[in-house]
Amino acid sequence: MTWFIHSEEKILGPFATDKILKDLKSGELSYGAYIWSKGQVEWTPIAEWENNLANLLAMGDQSQQKWRLRLPKKVLENLKFEQVVLELKKQENFNRVAVSPQNKESWVPIYSSYAFMEALNLSRRNYLRAPLMGLAKITKDGSRFSYVVRTATLGQGGMGVYGLGANFEVGTVAQLRVESEDLKIPVHVSGTVVYNTDQGFVGLRFGELKAETLTVIVDYLRRFQTSDEFELKAS
Repeated sequence: MTWFIHSEEKILGPFATDKILKDLKSGELSYGAYIWSKGQVEWTPIAEWENNLANLLAMGDQSQQKWRLRLPKKVLENLKFEQVVLELKKQENFNRVAVSPQNKESWVPIYSSYAFMEALNLSRRNYLRAPLMGLAKITKDGSRFSYVVRTATLGQGGMGVYGLGANFEVGTVAQLRVESEDLKIPVHVSGTVVYNTDQGFVGLRFGELKAETLTVIVDYLRRFQTSDEFELKAS
């Protein structure tokens, strides 16, 4: 696995696991940094990452990992990676579908799981998500009230946030103002809720983006682009 680092308002990487451990030991990398790899939902404090590294590396070995799959009407247990993919191919959409390592309690929506999105050969351009530390002000269409929540992920097609209540059910349309020190300017978009998990993680699919907004998002995603990565377009 390779990792990206968020430290001192900079995003660096990707780096191999051994290099990060070496830099932590030497003091070149601060424990105040955050870390992320494809397959994770959001930035993680690097001390938490170090303590949980063995589990993270085990999860990266898809041949050994067992999974739980939550479908709209049932939960399947102790599945191999390939079995999960076969079940996912039977679904018309993934709006209420999530996965979890067998020994974990937290669920990850399929739209935010890089490994399964790749296995399903879905468009990286449409579905790529990168972590984003920031805040989003969200207002339902037709409402005077706004909610300020924590951002988790950002992509060209949508984003994930934490902290919205159950009243933001699937299909809810809202206006968003997204602010982060990692974005050049605040982003104003319209979004539709496509999933709302029991952990308060809400995914929104963007409507049509203005050229300036799309450029800001693509510029951010390019920080996570490597030579064999997806194609990013701002047009």
